[in-house]
Amino acid sequence: YDVVIDLHKNYRSRFFSFFLGKKIYKVRKNRLNKILLVKYKKNLYKNIELIPDIYLETCKELIPDYRQLNNEKLQLWIGEDSESGNYLTGNESHKAKKRIAIAPGAKHFTKRWLPEYFSQLLQSLYEINSEIVLLGGKEDYELCQSIINNSGINAANESGKSSILETAEILDTCDLLITNDSGIMHIAAARQIPILAIFGSTVKDFGFTPYNVKHKIIEIEVLACRPCTHIGTSECKEKHFACMKAIYPIEVLEEAKIILNIK
Repeated sequence: YDVVIDLHKNYRSRFFSFFLGKKIYKVRKNRLNKILLVKYKKNLYKNIELIPDIYLETCKELIPDYRQLNNEKLQLWIGEDSESGNYLTGNESHKAKKRIAIAPGAKHFTKRWLPEYFSQLLQSLYEINSEIVLLGGKEDYELCQSIINNSGINAANESGKSSILETAEILDTCDLLITNDSGIMHIAAARQIPILAIFGSTVKDFGFTPYNVKHKIIEIEVLACRPCTHIGTSECKEKHFACMKAIYPIEVLEEAKIILNIK
């Protein structure tokens, strides 16, 4: 290789790349801004910069007119997409029922909306004639099944059964994804599926919102302890978990109806 593009910029990546003796391009991490916002609630972010754009900036010396790429979509190629040159499939059918994907999992506890709220949401979505599928990794299977069981409705549990590309194929059949701040959110963005994302301990300023896709972020914007982290934690340090508890199913339902154009 002729160059190293370091998008981690941590001790390990520095150690590894130092001994290669190659030209190194390092990402701008904005660590001070993150620390000040998380620890002291002082926001120095003048504008919200999304992570793909920051990554592109790292490569600006290598990519002519790199700023033109800021308007591009994320890409995730599946099936015959690469042969046809089409990376955007999405759901182009016009069914009587709206098909909605729900992703209730996340790696960290403080990024997970309450399971009982998801169950209530499933009931409400079912009442507006929606077909529902739950998605996630193997670790989310029991969570998804308990949400379905507590809702009392018939929904498909596809968590833990699918690879990333298979999950993308399922998302292609959906009109909307309702999700926490998680990896599936970005898979949906890469397939141009509309997204309704629920943010708890994290905030949009960190740049991890859906990229160049129709979406809505639901969050409690005015909360003294928020954000408490930029990646999520295993528990609410304040013990009240207000950032998630104060987001009620009716609010998520109404935003979903707006995106789906349901009155």
